[in-house]
Amino acid sequence: SFAHEHIRGLRLGGKAYPVSITGVEANFMKDHIIERGYKNAFELATGVGISSLAIGLGMKETGGQFITCDNYSEEAIQEVPFGTREVEWTNAPDGYVMFQTLKEHFDLPGIQVNKSSPQIYSELNGGLDFVFLDCPKDDNDLKRDIDGIFPLLEERCTIMLHDSHCFTEKGESYFSEKFGRPYDKIYQFGDVRQFFPLAVFVRG
Repeated sequence: SFAHEHIRGLRLGGKAYPVSITGVEANFMKDHIIERGYKNAFELATGVGISSLAIGLGMKETGGQFITCDNYSEEAIQEVPFGTREVEWTNAPDGYVMFQTLKEHFDLPGIQVNKSSPQIYSELNGGLDFVFLDCPKDDNDLKRDIDGIFPLLEERCTIMLHDSHCFTEKGESYFSEKFGRPYDKIYQFGDVRQFFPLAVFVRG
């Protein structure tokens, strides 16, 4: 399991940013995949590979497979979300090395693709039962990615959205209209005043 219980997500050693999911979220994701017996997962975006590890370990138990993609198009300099200083972001090489390490040492089922989401959606064959979206950072991003994955989903499926605090009522309403009901917000430590929720939608 991922032994990490801090509000800030897991990161590469010595890196202040980017911040991935927390250990609590990683364990929740892995366990959910195993409990539901999912076989076909898709992730956007890979980042440094923490969520890829969680999904891969879940799929390893169920005998499934997954595709994770990231075009690593962000600026080289990013504002740290939990402070005011700026740091150099070496996401692309670190993320790729991290994913290759996961495949080599854990024999995880999956491939990493450096493409944008519209490109990858057009190449997926459908049948997705687990989707993790860590790319949408505003309502427009959410609409783009929901529209992209919607026709590819199995009737029995789960969608998880990272950084759901970025979406306004407009984005949440669009999701509800698309799927017939809203997603749930999971506050990992129970205090909604302090921690960002993981959005979870389970169907079937």
